[in-house]
Amino acid sequence: MQQSLRIKRITSALAAVTFLAVCVLAATQPVGARSNIGERRIDPAMPAEIEHMTEVHNGVGSENDRLQKARQHAAELRAKAKKELKEKYKHRQQKSAEMRRLVCEKRQKTIENAFTKLKGAADKHLEKLNAVFDRLQQYQLAEAIYPAGYDTLLADAVAKRSAATDAVAALKLVAETVDCGDPEVVVRLTQVRAAVKQARTALFEYRAALKEMVVALAKAKAADTNGNTTRANAAGSVGNVLAGTDTGASLSRLAKNEGVNR
Repeated sequence: MQQSLRIKRITSALAAVTFLAVCVLAATQPVGARSNIGERRIDPAMPAEIEHMTEVHNGVGSENDRLQKARQHAAELRAKAKKELKEKYKHRQQKSAEMRRLVCEKRQKTIENAFTKLKGAADKHLEKLNAVFDRLQQYQLAEAIYPAGYDTLLADAVAKRSAATDAVAALKLVAETVDCGDPEVVVRLTQVRAAVKQARTALFEYRAALKEMVVALAKAKAADTNGNTTRANAAGSVGNVLAGTDTGASLSRLAKNEGVNR
């Protein structure tokens, strides 16, 4: 009996101690915590750093941070790739320029010799054509023959002579020594090729204009001769005037052919 009473007293004492502990714990909690136990509340006035830490804790900020870091890393990789490509392109350009310089130096003498030959040939050919032009004019005045349309033919020959003279002068100007250290050396060679083509075309057109004069003079001389003189002899007289140069010889043959065949 006494033992049962003792157990009841101990149980009552434990209950009283537990109740007292609960009361003390409740008294020490903030008012918000006592009214909203287990509920999370964020004060609007909470500093941004604390709010950010709260978002990171909840997993929202951490995802944004990972995305931002990924974008930054991608941008860094892109910048690095551009830099590497730029360096490779620069190195390739330097290597290509060095190879061009070595090739140029190896062929420099040959190229300069070719320039000299081109200029000499163009100049010589122009001189021959000019000699033919002068002889044709002298012949026309000496024989006092005036082919139909001769003034037009003469004006065309004068224009072609001027164009050929300018083209040959341009060729002689650009076809100078080769500077292999010049980064524009390839442009210079291309310029020389264009000048050669232009000079060749101008000289060919000049010769064609002289050909028209030869044919016209041969026909006029044949028509003006007496019955005892053949057209071939008349054309031959034009050829004799043109004799003395290779170009003149070829044109004199043309004059003779015109006299015989027409």
